[in-house]
Amino acid sequence: MQGPDERNVPDAGHDPADGHTGREESQVILQTPSQRGEMLRLQGARGSHELNDLPVPERFVHVPADFPRGDPFNVGQMYALFAEAIRTGQSRLPTFDTAVDLHHFVDTIKQASDTGRELPVA
Repeated sequence: MQGPDERNVPDAGHDPADGHTGREESQVILQTPSQRGEMLRLQGARGSHELNDLPVPERFVHVPADFPRGDPFNVGQMYALFAEAIRTGQSRLPTFDTAVDLHHFVDTIKQASDTGRELPVA
């Protein structure tokens, strides 16, 4: 079994079927085992197969910058969003509708892959 840093990613931007350069980026999500579950890391490559960690945009971070990473970070994020929902009366947590939208998104990705066409994502 390969560890998260040992994954091979095809050269971004190279289509082996036609030998032409197309898209210039690749992204993967890596799962790293944790005592309580899986930790996810988003990595990307631009113009090569060397993966680098991508930072989480600040708009998705709801805990202080010095908050511990790993499992405490994930739990802290959940509690911060829960507290915000109590204060504002509005939840930003996923719902059943979020799951349905995600399934439509994944179906669109699969269809684009199967047909080799770009498809609009709603």
